[in-house]
Amino acid sequence: GSDGLVHFQWRERSSTAPELNFMVFPQEAVFEKVPTGRDGDRIYQFKYTTTERRYYFWMQEPLDTADEDNVKKLNEYINNP
Repeated sequence: GSDGLVHFQWRERSSTAPELNFMVFPQEAVFEKVPTGRDGDRIYQFKYTTTERRYYFWMQEPLDTADEDNVKKLNEYINNP
């Protein structure tokens, strides 16, 4: 962010203003797939490692081919900004 800190933000594609905006410090959070036991589910959680706070997201892209790579990149950025 412009304040020199890492921010995890979620916004609707049609908007420029984030609906969620969390400051994140290295090793403080992880973004991971939630195992639901059902094929085709693309549910992910943003979870702080220092508290019980969790936020859930559903991937909206039509294809899941980039999900794994996007999650890896996001976690790398959170931990090594």
